[in-house]
Amino acid sequence: MQESKTLKDKDQSINPKEDSIDENKRINTFSYIVGSFYTISASIFDNFFQFFAIMLGSAGIVQGLITSIRQLGTALLSPFWGRLSDKFGRRRFLVIGNLLLSIIAIIIPNLATIESLLVILIVYTIVNAMVMPTWTGYLGDMTYTQIRIRGSIIGKVGMIITLIANIALLFVAFLMDKTDPN
Repeated sequence: MQESKTLKDKDQSINPKEDSIDENKRINTFSYIVGSFYTISASIFDNFFQFFAIMLGSAGIVQGLITSIRQLGTALLSPFWGRLSDKFGRRRFLVIGNLLLSIIAIIIPNLATIESLLVILIVYTIVNAMVMPTWTGYLGDMTYTQIRIRGSIIGKVGMIITLIANIALLFVAFLMDKTDPN
């Protein structure tokens, strides 16, 4: 009976020859860059999207729709994107997804209507559903030989990308304050 390929064999982001690699080499620059972009984009979206919806005159029902679309859409689409990242590799989904999330974060402040905001919300939901399970799978793949210290490795990555994201959010808030006409 032929053994099926493991995720390690399918995903080019993992080099099977490096099973004994130490923690510092496994947590590479790619992880911090991708994690930072994801955390920054998601934080900007989560913290400022409702603000822009209110600025554009959204009613209470639109606020509820925004939350529902984002949560339900992400929940329903995540398994699909997770399977695709298992099949085709995680890096390309992470790079494309984070690039799109960054573009969305830049577009949001420039929208002029509630309708355009809802379209961006749907696009964001689809892309976020792609990145979330792929990032989680990537973290698992990255630590597959470090089972006993997996939590501390993932915690370290999370801490660093959260610090980077908070610095970026403070910068965005500073820019918004400087550009506020009031």
